[in-house]
Amino acid sequence: MENELYAELLGHLRRIYLNAIPKHGGTIVQIQGDGVLAIFGYPEAREDTGRRATEAALDLHDTVRRIQAEASLPARSPFTLHTGIHSGLVLFEEGDLVRGRFELFGDATNIASRLSDVAEADEILVSEETLGPERYFFRTSERRSLALKGKDNPITVYRILGRATTSTRSEE
Repeated sequence: MENELYAELLGHLRRIYLNAIPKHGGTIVQIQGDGVLAIFGYPEAREDTGRRATEAALDLHDTVRRIQAEASLPARSPFTLHTGIHSGLVLFEEGDLVRGRFELFGDATNIASRLSDVAEADEILVSEETLGPERYFFRTSERRSLALKGKDNPITVYRILGRATTSTRSEE
């Protein structure tokens, strides 16, 4: 891909990140190249942070699927995202230009990163722990266990296939 086209694509992708993530209550921690690290539940933790993170991921993936035509990408260079979402205790401190807006510490960030690493093109993997009862707002794959690097026990995950027609938990 030509440098100019790649730079245009990254600029477009950053605008997508800056729109979709805050729309769902997320905070962008760092954008590096074509990747983004975002947190949900800051500054105030909410019960539905896993759902909001998953909604943001669906919006991002839907929008990026349309970039191919808009950016005139060569057919042999499809551009897709792969996403990992996990929740848990995260410690963070103010970052800087090198480290990003915040510096995050904790197992939850490592698991989310590992899920993103194993996710295939255009795949969103969310841990069962993160979705909990909010899973019914989404169409998902069967639950599966993944052995992740550095983890003694497998992590149970769902692949997010789309939004469900359910609008409340009681409609499941």
